[in-house]
Amino acid sequence: MHVVNVRPDEMDDATYQKADLVVRTWNDPTSEYVLGSQEDRQRRPMSSTYRRRYERRDQTTLPEVIAGTKPGRSRDDQMTFHDNDSIGIQFAAVGYLVYRYAKENGLGRELPLEWFQQDIRN
Repeated sequence: MHVVNVRPDEMDDATYQKADLVVRTWNDPTSEYVLGSQEDRQRRPMSSTYRRRYERRDQTTLPEVIAGTKPGRSRDDQMTFHDNDSIGIQFAAVGYLVYRYAKENGLGRELPLEWFQQDIRN
């Protein structure tokens, strides 16, 4: 079995601990900077599952497995877990490829930029 999360708080601790091999995107913690008012910051979840993203880890990373400097799965019966503690850059990369393909093939339509902008103050 192979399990992947998109966000660090999607996986419970029990699943995390059952994995025979955990491979992380990276080991450095995610920034804890939060925009908004003090009230906004106090609404953040504080469970151990959510807090996991702010802890430094010393686990095998995906780049190490890809480069062959650390082993990946060693047996077919292992449960592996990719702890995808990312900022979503993979979605931007795929989005760019889809956009480029659509432009090259005359697909899609232009959307008004004002649909995606707003004039607000915090």
